[in-house]
Amino acid sequence: MSLNVHPWRSRIAASVLLALIGTAAWLEWRPRPPAPTTAAPDIVYQTRRGQTATVQLSDGSKVRLAPESRLAVAAGYGDGVRELTLEGEAEFDVHHDASRPFRVRTATTVTEDIGTRFGLRAYANETNVTVAVAEGAVALGRRGAGSRGRPEGVLLRAGELGVLDATGAVSTARGAAVTRALAWTRNELVFDKQPMRDVLATISRWYDLEIHVVEPRVAATSVTAEFSTQSADEMLQALAIAVDAVVERNGRRVTLRSR
Repeated sequence: MSLNVHPWRSRIAASVLLALIGTAAWLEWRPRPPAPTTAAPDIVYQTRRGQTATVQLSDGSKVRLAPESRLAVAAGYGDGVRELTLEGEAEFDVHHDASRPFRVRTATTVTEDIGTRFGLRAYANETNVTVAVAEGAVALGRRGAGSRGRPEGVLLRAGELGVLDATGAVSTARGAAVTRALAWTRNELVFDKQPMRDVLATISRWYDLEIHVVEPRVAATSVTAEFSTQSADEMLQALAIAVDAVVERNGRRVTLRSR
């Protein structure tokens, strides 16, 4: 196959080529919009039922996650503000640095470290958010209520517990309440005048069980109890005896019913 190029076609081709070169040059010098950037994703740590985990953060801070909890570490953590987002329950042992605030957000609150060690509970199916301070101090407030992300609420010091309810009101307690709130970090489950339904929900979370209560009376019964190394079956049997009920178990499914 051969290619024959006639003179007139060559001149037209040359004109077209020059025109294209001029267009290309003009396009080359046009201002270009900035290239879209993709924000770096958060780093997420998650525990299942019956599982705990310890997360070591880049600044030396440490987080211990309770079962069925989710911790998101903001991209760029440590560059300025150190921000985390929690759904569930965790204990924070914070490397304090006044120049880089340490803040934990939940769906409704912001907690800022002004000390060293505290516990935070904020499960999605619970209306209250609880902060228990073991060492140092933290500020607890509603999310969006402060300026520049700082919470405006109450200052909780070592040995104090704060509970923020759905209305934004904060109640505080001292001493034993903090010990109970942080008992899970010592592999203990402690309940103080809590409805049976809430007690069983916690046991379900820690032992990966599906527990059902047949009678509303049993579900509403107030429970004060302390468990340490007991198996789930021992806990359930002890609770059943206390409310005159029986336990029926089939694998992971447990039913508590009156005698």
